[in-house]
Amino acid sequence: QGSVSQQQNVRIDYYQYDAANERSKNVNNFGYNVKGGLSYSLGGHTLFGNAGYYSRQPYQNNIFMNYANDVNPYADNEEILGLELGYKYANQYVNVNVNAYRTTWANRVTGSSAPATAEQIAKYPDLLNAGELVYQTNYGVKQDHQGVELDVAVRPITNLTIKGFASIGDWIYKGNAISIARNENRQTLGDPTTRDLTGVKVGDAAQTSFGAGARYSIIKNLSVDADYRYYDRLYGALPSNGVQTLRLPSYDLVDAGISYKVQVSNKNAISFRFNVNNLFNEFYISEATSYREATANSTNWNGINTDNYVLIGWGRTWNGSVKFTF
Repeated sequence: QGSVSQQQNVRIDYYQYDAANERSKNVNNFGYNVKGGLSYSLGGHTLFGNAGYYSRQPYQNNIFMNYANDVNPYADNEEILGLELGYKYANQYVNVNVNAYRTTWANRVTGSSAPATAEQIAKYPDLLNAGELVYQTNYGVKQDHQGVELDVAVRPITNLTIKGFASIGDWIYKGNAISIARNENRQTLGDPTTRDLTGVKVGDAAQTSFGAGARYSIIKNLSVDADYRYYDRLYGALPSNGVQTLRLPSYDLVDAGISYKVQVSNKNAISFRFNVNNLFNEFYISEATSYREATANSTNWNGINTDNYVLIGWGRTWNGSVKFTF
């Protein structure tokens, strides 16, 4: 499989420019992708492998800077190389999927925001005040992702399904990135800087996770289910100062639900579902955009300095639904 595309981006701003200059220059980008794979099956066993290369055009928001018609000189195509090798097995009692992957993702654009530090305020007193956010944008970012994933489903008896999964990865930044910091008015704080990110952990997704769950049919069309998930080696985004990402505390979550279906006719059915997420109301941090070390003199929670800028995960939530199938 393969494809090619040509994109043209333009920005028209009726408010900041006069009529003669409200339209930006046209920005043209050529992109393509190619992907291929092979699989071999024998007696329920399947081996497969695939590879793909993508040259993906930058997003509109990355092409134009500062909420203006300024064209970003660092907005290049993202270059993505993906490799995967896997194994599947299935019969009436069990399904097993195992795959190993490696993905190299170059020319990424990443961003984060965090309150201005005392050092930043002292360095740019005319541009920053206490409590204001500093927006950091990184261009030319390269990431290497590799890991192994496993998921299993077992049906020991007709009305019971037990499932489990595990994922172990190693996701790191590699090489240099161009970084630009801006204040809330989109004014640049100093000149662009080059940051060596080699070996820094990639954030926003747990690099170690595993879990298990079960679904049990009490009677025909009535079932209950529960899932347990554990997350570890979760890191924050690249901060606006420094080159470290904050390692967040591990956490685990439990979800549970009940489903019931009423068969109205051969083709029509009404399904009812009630679900509770984070059943035990676990308190956890899901994201971070700063890096401030925990010390003996700082206020800490689970080994994290509470001066960090973080996002707390959802507490206990529930939802219900009714679905009509026809």
